[in-house]
Amino acid sequence: MLLAEVLEQAQSLSLEEKEVFKNRLIEEKREKIYQNYLTAKENYENNQVSFTKDINKIKKILEL
Repeated sequence: MLLAEVLEQAQSLSLEEKEVFKNRLIEEKREKIYQNYLTAKENYENNQVSFTKDINKIKKILEL
């Protein structure tokens, strides 16, 4: 489906349908954030998280 078709369909939705769609997108984003939280918590509990103030080490990790 082309972007123009998607936009046309979105414009034809009622206000209530737009609100339902918006709420669904918000809920999906919340779920993704929660899953990221659970992953980070698990990594922390398994000592897979480390902290450093060494900028060079951070740059190397990020491969900047």
